[in-house]
Amino acid sequence: AGALGRWRWSAGGGAHRSDGLAPFNNRWRNDTWSGALRTAPGARTSVAFTLRGSDANVQVPTNASGQFTDSNAFRLERRLTAGLDVGRQLSSRVRGVLTLGTTELRAINANEADSPGDTLGFLSRNTVTVSRRTIGAQLVTDLLPGARLTTGLEWQAQGEINDGSSQFQRFPATTTRFDQRRRNTAGYASLVALPDARVTLNAGVRLDRNSVFGSFLTLRNGVSLALTDATRIRGAIGTAFREPNFNEQFNTAFSRGNAGLRPEQTRSWDLGIEQQVGGVLRLGATWFDQSFDNLIQFVSAPAPRPNYENLARATARGLELEWGLDPTALDWLVSGSWTLLSTEVVNPGTGASGTFAQGQTLLRRPRVSASLTLGKRFRRLGTLQVMTQHVGARADQDFTVFPSRRVVLPAFTRHDMSWDLPLRRRDERSAFTLRVENATNVAFQQILGFAQPGRAVLVGVRTGFGR
Repeated sequence: AGALGRWRWSAGGGAHRSDGLAPFNNRWRNDTWSGALRTAPGARTSVAFTLRGSDANVQVPTNASGQFTDSNAFRLERRLTAGLDVGRQLSSRVRGVLTLGTTELRAINANEADSPGDTLGFLSRNTVTVSRRTIGAQLVTDLLPGARLTTGLEWQAQGEINDGSSQFQRFPATTTRFDQRRRNTAGYASLVALPDARVTLNAGVRLDRNSVFGSFLTLRNGVSLALTDATRIRGAIGTAFREPNFNEQFNTAFSRGNAGLRPEQTRSWDLGIEQQVGGVLRLGATWFDQSFDNLIQFVSAPAPRPNYENLARATARGLELEWGLDPTALDWLVSGSWTLLSTEVVNPGTGASGTFAQGQTLLRRPRVSASLTLGKRFRRLGTLQVMTQHVGARADQDFTVFPSRRVVLPAFTRHDMSWDLPLRRRDERSAFTLRVENATNVAFQQILGFAQPGRAVLVGVRTGFGR
C-alpha cells in the first residue's frame, strides 16, 4: 500500500496449493489478487476503484456418496470483479454515492473418460459463464443528531450461458445449452436512530422487482434498549427471499431444470438480553425463530420430471447462550456459546427423495452445539489459545442405497490450538505462528460419506514492513 499526493493505492495477492486428503485426484489450488485505487479530486468528492480476481481448480475423486471412484474429474473456476464508487457531499447533511459493479465468472465441471476405452462410466462436461452488472445510487441524510436515513435505487442485470454434454455408458451422448437473462430493480430505505442514549432503533424496507419472478417486499426492523448500565435487551424481525439460480430453472448436463420455480422466502424474529457482570464478564441469551417457505431442493426423479422443486414449509427455532471476558481488562481470552436448536418439516411437499419427511428434523442440523475458546496473553511468550467445538448428533440421508434411508451422524468434539510468538518485542507484526487443527485426531463426518481431515499442524512466520 502507498500514497502519492491525493492518490492512495493498495495491492495484494495469494497463492494456495494442496495435495488434498484423498489417495488420488484430490489436488487443489486457489490464486487470488486484488487492487484498489482511491483519490479525492476535491474536498467534497471521493472516488474509489477496486479490482479483484481469482483462479481456482479442485480435483474431485468422489461420487455423490463420497466413494473414491474417479481419477480425473475436476472443477475450474475463474472470477473477475470490478467496482467504482463515486461519493459527493451534496450539503452539510446529505451525501450521495454512485456505484458501478461488474462480475464475470467462468467455470468448468468435467468428468471425462478415465481411459480411451472407458465405456462404462458417466462422462460429462459443463461450461458456465455468469455475468452480473450493477448500478446503484444512494443518498445518506443526517436528519437530526442521532438519526440517519439511507435511501437508494439499484439495478442489476444477470446473465448465464451454460453448455453441457453427458454420456452414460454406451448410450448416445446428450447436449444441453441455455443462454438466459433477467433483470432486477430495487428501491430501499433504512433509518437508524438514537433518540436516547439508551435506545437504538433501526428500520429498513426494500422493494425488488424481478423481470421473471415479479415483486417482493422485504423488511428488517430492530430495537436495542439499555435497562441499566449493565443490562440491555434487543429484538429484531425481518423477511427475505432468494431467487432460483439459472441452473435450477434450466437443463444442464447434470440435471433437468424447472422453469416454474418460485423464490424461497423466509421470516425470522429474535429476542435477546445482554448482561455485564463486574465490568469484566459478558453474558447473553437470544431466542430465535425462523420459517422457510418454497424451499428449493434437488429431487431424484425420472424424466421428464424436473430435478428441482419447491417444498412447502420448514421451521427452525431455538436458544443461544453466549459468554465472554472483556479482553481489554484481563490477559485471559475467554468466550463461548451454546445453542439448542429445534427444526421441523411442516409440509414436505414432494419429499425430495426422502430428505424431507413430515414432522422430521432438517438434515445436518444438530440439536445441541457449543464452542469454547480459552486463551492467555504472555508478556514474552505471545498468545496461546485452545478452541473447542462440539456438534451434537444430527440426521442425514444415506444415498448409497435405494431407496435412500435416514441415518444419524454421531456427535463429535474437536479441539484446535494456536500460538503466536512475537519475534521482536513490542512489534506484533512479526511473529512465529503455530496452529494445530483437530489436535486429538477425532474422526468425524459433517456429511455422510465425506470424512473430515484428521490432525493438521501448520507452522509459519508472519512479518510486516513500513509504518
